[in-house]
Amino acid sequence: MTDFKGLQGTQERISGVTIKMYDEDAYATEFSAEIVGVSKDNECIYLILDRTLFFPEEGGQSPDTGNIEGFEAVDVQISGDTITHTIRYGEEAESTLIKGKTVRGHVN
Repeated sequence: MTDFKGLQGTQERISGVTIKMYDEDAYATEFSAEIVGVSKDNECIYLILDRTLFFPEEGGQSPDTGNIEGFEAVDVQISGDTITHTIRYGEEAESTLIKGKTVRGHVN
């Protein structure tokens, strides 16, 4: 389970496994996925996708960079089997990146 803290201290608990598409094709750069969890604070929006090509920060390796729906992914972290993608906060990003939406991702 991953805890998310929202703007006013609310928490949403999300459990699930993010499919690690990079294990299947290390050279792919484009993918689509469903947003299964969203949280935010004053600076960032945190997304959990049902699948991802973004390799998270792990074992001393820096996370992949790229974008989700055109918004820059500034960090990618893993906790258990859940991968969290961090996007800089903005009203356009907040209104676009909503739970249940299918999004396109691009890894640099």
